[in-house]
Amino acid sequence: MYVRVRILKGYGQPLTYAVPSDFTAAVAVGSVVEVPLRSQQKSALVLALFYQKPDVAYQIKPILFVHQFPQDRLHHSYIETVARVYFISAHKLMERLQRFAFVDEEAEQAEPFSVVPATNTVLTHAQQEIVTAIAADVRAGIYKPTLIQGVTGSGKTEVYKALIVAAIAEQKTIIFLCPEVVLARQFYALFERCFASMMIVARWHSGITPDERMRVWQAAVKGQPMLLVGVHLPVLLPLSNLGLIIVDEEHDGGYEEKQHPRLNSKHAALLRARHYSVPIVLGSATPSVITLHHAAEYGWRHCLLTERFGGSFPVVQHVVLAHNKKRPHFWISTELLTALADTVFRGQQAIVYLNRRGYGFFLQCVGCGYTFECSSCSVALTVHHDDHAGGYERILECHYCTMRKPLPKACSHCGISTDEGKCKGIGTQQLVTILQKLLPQARIARVDADISKRKKLWTQTIEQFSAGALDILVGTQIITKGFHFPMVTLVGVVWADSSVHFPVYNAHEVALQQIIQVAGRAGRSRHDGRVIIQSFDNHPLFSFIDELKYPAFCAQELAARRELGYPPFQRLVTIEVAGDSEEQVVADALLLKERIERLVSPEIQLLGPARPMREKVHGVFYRHILCKSASYAPLHTALTADQWRDLKSTVYVHLS
Repeated sequence: MYVRVRILKGYGQPLTYAVPSDFTAAVAVGSVVEVPLRSQQKSALVLALFYQKPDVAYQIKPILFVHQFPQDRLHHSYIETVARVYFISAHKLMERLQRFAFVDEEAEQAEPFSVVPATNTVLTHAQQEIVTAIAADVRAGIYKPTLIQGVTGSGKTEVYKALIVAAIAEQKTIIFLCPEVVLARQFYALFERCFASMMIVARWHSGITPDERMRVWQAAVKGQPMLLVGVHLPVLLPLSNLGLIIVDEEHDGGYEEKQHPRLNSKHAALLRARHYSVPIVLGSATPSVITLHHAAEYGWRHCLLTERFGGSFPVVQHVVLAHNKKRPHFWISTELLTALADTVFRGQQAIVYLNRRGYGFFLQCVGCGYTFECSSCSVALTVHHDDHAGGYERILECHYCTMRKPLPKACSHCGISTDEGKCKGIGTQQLVTILQKLLPQARIARVDADISKRKKLWTQTIEQFSAGALDILVGTQIITKGFHFPMVTLVGVVWADSSVHFPVYNAHEVALQQIIQVAGRAGRSRHDGRVIIQSFDNHPLFSFIDELKYPAFCAQELAARRELGYPPFQRLVTIEVAGDSEEQVVADALLLKERIERLVSPEIQLLGPARPMREKVHGVFYRHILCKSASYAPLHTALTADQWRDLKSTVYVHLS
């Protein structure tokens, strides 16, 4: 017997190897085998089996051994399906899985996360109805998507727990997806506490150690049922007894991977649930507009939880700073400062939300107007203050390539001291400094991406706030979901319109979801919650801040998208051409568009090539070609890798 394989890393062409008789029973399409390649050993994916010796120009060597691989008969066809949908080759996905599962690379040990949401043990009637319906799907083993639209604090986590119990009773494996590693740690701690005595509770994300990876892999090889918590990777794992998939905060953009291939884990989870005939649950207080449309269009089960389990909905106040000329600080209104002071005086807690980390957006020279930019990316450098003993140091950081450097003493263009430079905009670091000056009696801390990287400080900050040792928590969207702080009665949103005008079709939806999610942290266990939204513009979006009005916003948004031809009524595919030479990227993008135009059907609209918002990142230049169509089918016909195989630039395809 012979196999055609593709080396998973470092070699692009398929190769043929012989299969010794000892291994024939273990080898199948989709198996991972170890093969000799020159003087090395390489892991390879089996693409095909055949019994006649092929005519090749090299000596056919035998495979060395077959990696232990879970007996998942649907895995290879599922990976092929995902690869086809995302315009990539299946071996790229297998390479990613292999690199994470088999390679003994160092990974930082995640700190224990001891803060977990408050839970109740008795389900409400509405919760029990949802559990009963979905548990029947688990027992029947059928594909049935269910959207749980539950207001913040309505007890979606309790529904998840009851569904996990139902899957455990059937000896099934559960995949539980979260949009961020921080949230995955939180749910892992909760589920381990609840279910560790009943089944294997494991995590599968970038923060785990090689030992944890091996334990998960061995459990999958043995076919042991488990509860697998993660962000992107769990949905690609081979699992023989999958019985339920849960996607929490399904609306969140964190499910789309930042690196190519840019899979959307929620989309991949829906593909997997259908391919494996298992129920899938999508939960959110603010479901995406596209998900709501799909639920109505395709007959998904749509369950509503409209009441909070504890506490009541907060009173929402919108403050337009343009009408508020006299205020204690440019960024802080009198209403917000008064409410913060009163909250601290009463021994309660507040969250102040600003979706910008760092100290300021950028630094501009007062002499010549020069803006300090990243040499590798077409973006301004963000100002950060690095604390250290005796004070702080001003740092310039790129939020795309992570380059950091001390602030130069003088402007390189005119020589004026940077001490005179104007720091434009505001970030969480500066907001903490402002609040400390305005409220010297308050105990204030911040949580953002900079803090979450320092796991001990992150855990310490969250635990202190949960214990009441802090009065005010300043944070980015990292605190907008999943957390339950019983003593929080006030939420303030600073610069609420900062992302409303982004040049993307769903900017209004994302901005409103973030505001509603963070507003939902107030009054979850009390009846005196309050939310103060500050903006410079009195945008119509802010009339929907009350989360009970969110369905009305979605209806309005869907009507606008239907008229303008945006998802879900049109499919968008972005072809990204990338390379080190801007001239070559431009030439290749133009050539590629010409080739595609020869194949496209009349219903496909091509736009571009155009410069993206960030045309250069980490020294790589980009151009985008946008394709619009009523469905993906004609796009898959028109877009084939053969059209860009001979280009000098790299081509990626991104689905919206």
